[in-house]
Amino acid sequence: MSVSATLFALALCLGVVLLSSWAMSRRRREWRVIAPHVGAIVPKGSVDVALERTITWLVEHRWTMPWGSDSEMAELGRRAGVSLDVTGLRLRQLRIGVLSSTGVAVWGILRALTHPGASMIPSFAMFVAAYPLGGWSVRENLARRATARGRAMEMQLPTVLDLLAFAVAAGESVPAALRRVAATVGGPLGAQLDRAVRDVATGVPLAQALRAVAASTRSQGVGRAMRAIEVAVNRGTPLADVLRAQ
Repeated sequence: MSVSATLFALALCLGVVLLSSWAMSRRRREWRVIAPHVGAIVPKGSVDVALERTITWLVEHRWTMPWGSDSEMAELGRRAGVSLDVTGLRLRQLRIGVLSSTGVAVWGILRALTHPGASMIPSFAMFVAAYPLGGWSVRENLARRATARGRAMEMQLPTVLDLLAFAVAAGESVPAALRRVAATVGGPLGAQLDRAVRDVATGVPLAQALRAVAASTRSQGVGRAMRAIEVAVNRGTPLADVLRAQ
C-alpha cells in the first residue's frame, strides 16, 4: 500500500471517530438537559446509552434511501409476487451486500498483489460503495419484477374478463367462475385469482379477496375491474353485463 493511500485511510478513520464522538457527546448533553424536566434519571453509562441509541438508529434506518423503507419493500414484494416478507427481503439485501463487499475486497487484495505500486484509493472507494449498492440492486431487481408482473397482468385482463363473463352467464357462482378462469389462464393474474379463491374457501369475504387482487398490482385496469366485480356482487347487478362493460 502506498503512503498516500495509508494517510488517506487513516484520515478517513480519524474523521469518522471524531464525528461519532461529537454526535454522541451532543446527544449526551441534550440527554442531561432534558432528563430533569421529564423526571428521568441520567444513567451512569451515558456514553454507552448514546452509543447504543446510535447503533439502534443505524439498524432501524439501515440505508433507508438506497435500500428502500420497510413499507416500500413490503409493497414491492407484494407486487412482484414473492413469498418473502420484509424480514426475508432485508436478509437478502444483507447477503448481497456482504457478498458484494467480499468480492470487491478480494479483487482489491489481488490487485494490490499484482500491482504493488498502484493506488489503493479506487479499491477502497469501491469497497465502501459495494455494500449499499448490493442492497440497492436487490430493491431495483424487485421493482423491475413488480413492473413486469403488473404489465403481464394488464395483458391478461381482457381474456380473464371475457372468460368470467362467459362462466357467470352460464350460471356459475363468482367463486366457481374465478376458480375456472384461474385454472385456465394461468400467469400472474391467474395465480392471484387462484389465491383469492383459496382465501374465500378458508372464510375470507369475497370483497376482501378481490381487494387483495387489486392491491397486488398498481395496474389501474385490474383495480377498476376488481372494484366493479365487488360492487356488482354487493348490489346484485348482473355481473356478466358488468364484466362485458369492463
